[in-house]
Amino acid sequence: MSKIIFVDFYNFKFKIYKSTLYPRKETEYLVSILSELINVNFILKIIDMGTGSGIIAISLFVVNNFIKVFALDNSYNSLFSSKINSLVLKSNNIVHIYSRWFYSLMNVFSFDLIICNPPYLSKDDYLFFYNDIKYDPICSLVSSKEGFNDLFILSIMSYSYLKINGLFFLEHGYLQSKKLRLFLYLSGYSNIQSLKDFSDLFRFIFCEK
Repeated sequence: MSKIIFVDFYNFKFKIYKSTLYPRKETEYLVSILSELINVNFILKIIDMGTGSGIIAISLFVVNNFIKVFALDNSYNSLFSSKINSLVLKSNNIVHIYSRWFYSLMNVFSFDLIICNPPYLSKDDYLFFYNDIKYDPICSLVSSKEGFNDLFILSIMSYSYLKINGLFFLEHGYLQSKKLRLFLYLSGYSNIQSLKDFSDLFRFIFCEK
């Protein structure tokens, strides 16, 4: 936790610790999309899965302070980072939860919007991109089953935690869109839509329960 970088993001200044991912340029674009979804769909309760430094959760709360925000991570260091950023940006009402995905929530919550940026690289992908991501924590990047394991787990579990007509937003790898869309459809989701990143690659999906 000793290494700290200060990052300007969405007109706010965040502390990014070594234990969390460095935000990419697309992340600001995602916050804009999510903020629009919140307002158009009258969303009141959201959860950011794998919140890291809290950049997405906090930014959404600050610009939409009528919503209830939960920020979840299975790293105490990440949650500490998010809590510090919450204090600095006066978003103390965000609820921080320590859990490996939904396993500690025990079906006591339901949400209008679930946001997920899980590990989705395979081991081979990690080695291929190593020079670009070597300073990011590997546990936040690599997943088993060719990178699909956490994507599939979250897709299944999120369905149970969404309210009727709730929205599920998921980031994934650039070669995973087709297989993931089919899995979401077979899992019961509807209105499945894909979005491209700044490199014109399909990298994000949002869908409806």
